[in-house]
Amino acid sequence: MKWHYIKDNDYPQPREDKGDSDEFQCLVERKKGWFQLLYWNCYYECWDDEQGDDNECDKDQVIRWVSLDEITNELDKVES
Repeated sequence: MKWHYIKDNDYPQPREDKGDSDEFQCLVERKKGWFQLLYWNCYYECWDDEQGDDNECDKDQVIRWVSLDEITNELDKVES
C-alpha cells in the first residue's frame, strides 16, 4: 500500500469515464496520528465528510491519503 502525500501535490485523479464528478473514498491522515475516512471531491478539489455530501476540509488540510480501493486490493493479494 502506497501513501500519497499532499506536500507532493499528489491528489486522486478523476477517471476518464467519470470526469470531475468522480469521488474517491480514502483513509486520510489530517494530523499526526489522526486518521479519518473522507471522500476526495474531484470537482471542488476538497475533502468531503464520510457520507460524501458535505465539505469536511480544504485539500491542504490532509497530510497523506490512500484510497480504500488500494487498501482492498492489497488485502485481496494477502488473502490469495
